[in-house]
Amino acid sequence: MLTSLTLIAVTLAGQIGEAPDRLITPQGVELANDGRIFVLFAALNGLGFSEETQRKGPPLAAPVFHPVRTQVREAMRKLDEAGKLTDLRKFFDANPASVESYAAALLSQDLTLEKSSGEPSAEAKKLGGVISVVQKLGNDPDLTKVFEDVLVLQRKHSKELYDRLDKTFVAGKKHLAVAELRPSLSLIVIPNPLDAHGAVRSVYVGDKLYLLVGPGLDTANTAILEAALRSTVYPSIKAAYANSPKLKKAWGDLKPFKSISNRYSDGDAYAAETVAQILSFQIRGGAAGSPAEDDFVDQATKEGLRWTRPLLLAIGNRGAEPIDASLTKALPKATP
Repeated sequence: MLTSLTLIAVTLAGQIGEAPDRLITPQGVELANDGRIFVLFAALNGLGFSEETQRKGPPLAAPVFHPVRTQVREAMRKLDEAGKLTDLRKFFDANPASVESYAAALLSQDLTLEKSSGEPSAEAKKLGGVISVVQKLGNDPDLTKVFEDVLVLQRKHSKELYDRLDKTFVAGKKHLAVAELRPSLSLIVIPNPLDAHGAVRSVYVGDKLYLLVGPGLDTANTAILEAALRSTVYPSIKAAYANSPKLKKAWGDLKPFKSISNRYSDGDAYAAETVAQILSFQIRGGAAGSPAEDDFVDQATKEGLRWTRPLLLAIGNRGAEPIDASLTKALPKATP
């Protein structure tokens, strides 16, 4: 017998027009409308989850939800009134944890939540009891109808992100002077219009990185581009960093700051993140010497990337030189 949650999984594997639910851009970025994440966030919204980065003007500054989220929130309130979210509410109250941890617990299972398909974090393992609760909700015909009613809008949103990414990665390939710009094979992007517009959630399950991105196309495009850039530049940065005594000394000065050293395993990872954000800014049209560049540097520095200005100066005038050659020469000369 085909359960409702299985129906969601089967529907997600299908196609409608030219917008299938598993889109892969020409550069290899996989976009997946995931039923497990849909059920989780539909329930969260039905129970009052209202995090949002896009708001109306003052004085109310009311949140502005994506149309899919608005429709789902209204439908899920009715399910809550019917008592169909009670079990999840009790589980959430008894097991406080981050949204990312709950997502990891579900993404460690197959699409139907019947069997394990990956190794979640230790914190996510503690939330294993949520799987059967979400499965029960996903098998409810009323939840399936909520999913089906917004499916076309979800597919439209994913196709818009696909088109944006295609253009950005073409520009990135040209800017880097490389044969191709592709993300790591471990990256799976889940467009999630049920989250805040500016949301970017990194969920690790085994060797996979699920990037859950909200409906803000600019933010999602940037996050996915930077994920691809990290894996692209890291080999060159790792090799160049070994010959960069100034950067190594600067990393030694930064390591005592736990907000930095807890996030980055070593100086080469820190440099890779900094360079990825610099290149992302340039690929997306950031002009050298502009006020926008100053704003970018200030913001990156506030977020802990203190090498942004010196590395920007070191690699800023590359011309048509391939990025790996530029990094090999530029990093040893950089002076943080």
